[in-house]
Amino acid sequence: MTTNPTAQQPTTDHGRRNSMKWLIAGLIAVPTVAAGCQVFQRSGNSALADAADPNKRVWDETDFNRFAELLPMEQLQLLRVSLGLAEPGERVPASADRAVWIKEIKKQAIWVSSNIVTWPFKDFRYDELVRWVAKEYDVAAARIEGESTFKVEQAIQTQLFVGIWDKLTPEQRIKTLEKMDPDGSLKDPAAIALMTGTAAAGAIAGAALLSGFAFYTTMSSFICAAGGLLGLTLPFAAYAGASTVVGFLATNPIGWTILAVGALASLAWIGGANEQKSAAFVCQVNALRAAACMEAGRRLP
Repeated sequence: MTTNPTAQQPTTDHGRRNSMKWLIAGLIAVPTVAAGCQVFQRSGNSALADAADPNKRVWDETDFNRFAELLPMEQLQLLRVSLGLAEPGERVPASADRAVWIKEIKKQAIWVSSNIVTWPFKDFRYDELVRWVAKEYDVAAARIEGESTFKVEQAIQTQLFVGIWDKLTPEQRIKTLEKMDPDGSLKDPAAIALMTGTAAAGAIAGAALLSGFAFYTTMSSFICAAGGLLGLTLPFAAYAGASTVVGFLATNPIGWTILAVGALASLAWIGGANEQKSAAFVCQVNALRAAACMEAGRRLP
């Protein structure tokens, strides 16, 4: 499926321009993410890992282009899913053109992060988009201005964690902590369960469960546990097969799933930017950058 954002958005992007778009469908079940998370392949694409470069202070359009040109088409499709250009589970057609897709993705990213007045005058500036999303989700200023693009991407996911956490009851939080921390790294789960999302995120980070590779282990386990407790299901069996965090990040629409579990649907005012789709796109890019580094045995900040 190929969509021309310029020609069709004013009439087809109902979620942003006309009505409720973000339908909360459910959660991807990932049965053994936590168990396989410490086993990382080291035969990954080193050029792709270089392009992902999580340590670069400003990772912008040139970096995104280089990364997108090296991504497998199935992973490029995940970026299209995050922006609403494709449906979850939709296969890559044999006629897919990489260059066309990359151009389409960038146009759509500009579209969902702009209002109808500024959109025609904006260029694709990935780092700027990431920091805008972070501000929209109330990420602390120090975590936006003083960090690399990659760390700001993660900060957005942490903020989404906060939103999901605050929707759970203390009893549900206890159950999610058990899934997130099977080794008992957290000293007082009962006390953490009574904390707000912001305080809980700090406590979990203090136990080194939100740093490096562990960030994705923790987030994946949390999404899976929280979604189940909220009674959400996703009828996409193909997504249930990932047995490692690498596989999960590389084959699943992680950003879309985080937002779905958080039930962050909202009415988009006519002509306004769509923060939800923008955040989903950023989370998906981050997931693919992390997966590329993991597969190549690279360290994450």
